[in-house]
Amino acid sequence: MPALLSLTDNEYTTLTRIPLGDANSQRQEKWFQELLFQNPAVIPVEDVHPGASRFIPVCRELTIPKTGGNSVYLDLFGITPEAKLVLIECKLWQNPQARREVVAQALEYASLLRNWSYSDLAVRLQNALGTKAANPLFETYQKAGGALDEEKVHDRVARALKAGDFLVIIAGDGIREDVLAISEHLNQNSGMATSLALAEFQIFSGASGETIIIPRVPVRTEVLTHRVYLGRSDEHLT
Repeated sequence: MPALLSLTDNEYTTLTRIPLGDANSQRQEKWFQELLFQNPAVIPVEDVHPGASRFIPVCRELTIPKTGGNSVYLDLFGITPEAKLVLIECKLWQNPQARREVVAQALEYASLLRNWSYSDLAVRLQNALGTKAANPLFETYQKAGGALDEEKVHDRVARALKAGDFLVIIAGDGIREDVLAISEHLNQNSGMATSLALAEFQIFSGASGETIIIPRVPVRTEVLTHRVYLGRSDEHLT
């Protein structure tokens, strides 16, 4: 469905929705990931988590080691001004199977991060950011205008890592899931509380090169308690 952009009170231009991931398009998942990282204000954290005011991006492609020597890579890692850790996995939905796989994938990341201490996180962020800063998370947080002091951020993040208490956002270009469909991938009895949300980003383009990005939350965030089973080697979560 097209959209209208008002140029003046009496002049409009038609915008056409862009299908992301087309074989002939430059707009693939890496482009989408970079778009969100460079424009964090478009990520609707305040709509999916009560008390979260905005998303502060920390790094892309955070390396998360798995048992057996393999690693997985989280698309976007960040924090809110309230020191809530945010994990974002980006997915374009050409493949219907992707909707099921990305839920399990995102929750695997949350489960693996639960094994980290604050010091573990600092080392991984040093590697990801190419910095020798002793506390790269707080340094990024402070530069972005976060108001909490270093001790308070440390304590909140350390508690979140221990409890597996993260905000996980699955960001896509045309999500058509509901909470019941998501819950099919979860076991309700793990004791690990994670706020899981879907965020859809509709992207429209005009004949003169205008691009408009419209974020929306197609389903309400639910706090889900789940059990995650990790397979041997590089097996996927089941």
